[in-house]
Amino acid sequence: MKFSEKLVELRTAAGMSQTAMAEASGVSLATVRNYEQGRTVGRINFASVVALARALGVSCDAFAGCLDVMHEVSPKPRTKRKA
Repeated sequence: MKFSEKLVELRTAAGMSQTAMAEASGVSLATVRNYEQGRTVGRINFASVVALARALGVSCDAFAGCLDVMHEVSPKPRTKRKA
């Protein structure tokens, strides 16, 4: 499942409008709309995910199965510097 799909699912289950979720989370309405429409590929902000999860009354684990989020927040492998 994609982040956009999961976000819509959780928001509708909570009985919230996009506007209500934006106000409750402190994330802009434009960002909420972009997230739900999948317009943010490669630009999902972890702080926004945390704020949205709190507003929805779920943990960030609710988004753990979303491959696009996992890719965004996974640390990049470090490369050794040559001395």
